Amino acid sequence: MKTPNVNIKELEKFKKKNFQERLDFIDKYTEWLKKNPNKKWSKQQKDFID
Repeated sequence: MKTPNVNIKELEKFKKKNFQERLDFIDKYTEWLKKNPNKKWSKQQKDFID
């Protein structure tokens, strides 16, 4: 079986970018939660879980 060639630097860049995107999402979602009433976002969470 042949071992795939892996570019470690490319993987590190991808990991870093992915991590930053997650942090950005969390920031945006947190802002949305702060701006919207509890009833609205809790219903969305309920709908998602169900």
